[in-house]
Amino acid sequence: MKDPDDPRPASAAAVQRDERPIRLLKKASIALVALCAGELLLRFVARVADKERGIRHDAVLGWRMIPGVTRTGPMWGGELPTTLNSAGWRDEEFGPKTPGRLRIVALGDSFTFGVGADHGARYTEQLERMHPGLEVLNLGMNALGPDQELLVLEHHGLSLEPDVVLCQVFEDNDFTDVACTINGYWPKPWFR
Repeated sequence: MKDPDDPRPASAAAVQRDERPIRLLKKASIALVALCAGELLLRFVARVADKERGIRHDAVLGWRMIPGVTRTGPMWGGELPTTLNSAGWRDEEFGPKTPGRLRIVALGDSFTFGVGADHGARYTEQLERMHPGLEVLNLGMNALGPDQELLVLEHHGLSLEPDVVLCQVFEDNDFTDVACTINGYWPKPWFR
């Protein structure tokens, strides 16, 4: 029905009403393209400025550290830069088992990773220093729960042929980590 106060012909008013959803869709598309372009720009700037978090999505674990990355800051080491090996772990390169040494694979979250601790000060390195017959491979990663640590063991740790598996547990958050499907803003596997 034509509005009696609208001077346009009835067909012009109907065309304008029909164009509203198209204009709204165009505006939404422009906003979406602008957001995507902004995200890509921020990622590019972070990479160029060497400010990436050093983490990427992983289909099995939820997230993984980026192999070979070097970072500093409160979520990494202490005062010295932290470098990850070619497999993405904060440790020396893993080689074949050394005859006569007991190989331990250490699993855990930020305590095993060594947030705030420089290379050489983490408990895995202290164990090696205290007991020269041990070889401790550090597979710790920030914010992991025991469920993800099991996946780390199955997909990475067992191939290293450990004699012993050491799993560090932090009572304050590890049991709640298991109960969630998102940790921070990263999706993670969930076990039933």
